[in-house]
Amino acid sequence: MIDPAGQAIDRGLGVTVVNQYGDHPITRGFGGGYTVYPLAMPLEMTEVSGVEGMILIYSSDRTTAQRINSRNEVQSDPATDPKGPFNLGMALTRDASSDLVLAPAPSPSPSASSSPSPSPSPTPSSSPNATAKPQSRLVVIGNSSFATDGRFDQQLNGDLFLNATTWLSQRDSEVLSIRPKN
Repeated sequence: MIDPAGQAIDRGLGVTVVNQYGDHPITRGFGGGYTVYPLAMPLEMTEVSGVEGMILIYSSDRTTAQRINSRNEVQSDPATDPKGPFNLGMALTRDASSDLVLAPAPSPSPSASSSPSPSPSPTPSSSPNATAKPQSRLVVIGNSSFATDGRFDQQLNGDLFLNATTWLSQRDSEVLSIRPKN
């Protein structure tokens, strides 16, 4: 069931169909196409110094969130259900050479062992992205089953997954697109 705003929620199954996307290489070109998310979880964005976040997928303001009880049943209460829009997917980047320290540096060992002198490393060949600044990248989608076997071929789900994988691999020279369906 799809409402006039292009949002669909099957309240019995908890499936959300989305046709609103952020301007990002992963979703660029999706236009009014649909992606399908069973039991999607909204994401919250928190500012972190040095990390840039971009919303990839979001629901309309006509979307509501429901809770799932201990028996995995969707509960709906129009009076208390949170109202959209909800952020359902994000792409995060940060400069890979940033000074973010996650663990303390190891301390030197008490005695030095003799080891052969290091040989010079081979010079890396230049690549098209050699001048690009290295980045750490992360994609978060509020649902893991949108790309499973039964849902991969639904609408643009497979394209979203493959575009995200290509973007994460930093193969920016490859075109991220909507692939032809078999």
